[in-house]
Amino acid sequence: MSGKKVVQAAASVAGVAIGIALYNQLPGARALPTAGVGPSLFQESSEVPGAFIYLSSVSPTIFGAPATDFDYHVSPEPAMAIEAIQSYVSAVSSAVTDDVLTTFLNVTMAGTMTAEQAVDLHWKCNELSGDMAASVDSCASFNTVDKRAVDIEERSRWNWMRSASHVANQGAVQILYGALGNAAYANFPSSPRSWCNNADGSNACISWSAVETFTHYFAQQMVSDALSVTDFNRWSVQAQRILGSRKRAAADVCISNRADGCT
Repeated sequence: MSGKKVVQAAASVAGVAIGIALYNQLPGARALPTAGVGPSLFQESSEVPGAFIYLSSVSPTIFGAPATDFDYHVSPEPAMAIEAIQSYVSAVSSAVTDDVLTTFLNVTMAGTMTAEQAVDLHWKCNELSGDMAASVDSCASFNTVDKRAVDIEERSRWNWMRSASHVANQGAVQILYGALGNAAYANFPSSPRSWCNNADGSNACISWSAVETFTHYFAQQMVSDALSVTDFNRWSVQAQRILGSRKRAAADVCISNRADGCT
């Protein structure tokens, strides 16, 4: 098994042992990374509907990307996401790359992956963010660039860029818009950097690339603006450097079916 295909797992005391065993199979491995790894896969609170889902409690990285990028909050009903992260833990323990790939994508989608998507390797490879597909040998035969081509919607306030990856659907994004209005003047926590809503088997998320303090109302404005110019049955969208007072260091914002990224 190549080093780039192994996920370093630590979800519990047993998970740590599994993770060490897997990591020791890596050529040249020196130590099991443990920074940021915690015991909780999910957290529910009476003060906040839904649940926080922590992929970073399973492993510090996934296919070369920081796992904290994929932590998220999901509401109103987190049961499918909780079941999905438990399946992901089992897949990591098995170290079967395709199972890890499928369950990883399913948990990022809060458990809403369809049976057709689960067996479509081309689709799964295209759903991986950035350079993650390069860490999956079975994705090498697919071109993961074409689907990620974007264009800019200049009619919108924030010049959203559209992508055919990580597509939610129109109804799910509309429900996300409404849910954000339920606590319009509450600030988002500093972590995780995403907020998801699921309904009728679909998932829609707004996520941002860096820690910023802003309100649900501002997020609702961004979703409204994107809805005015985007068919979310076909596209996800991303706006660059729109969140934060320092323009060059401002965060990107994405609206998609998952807790991290569109392109």
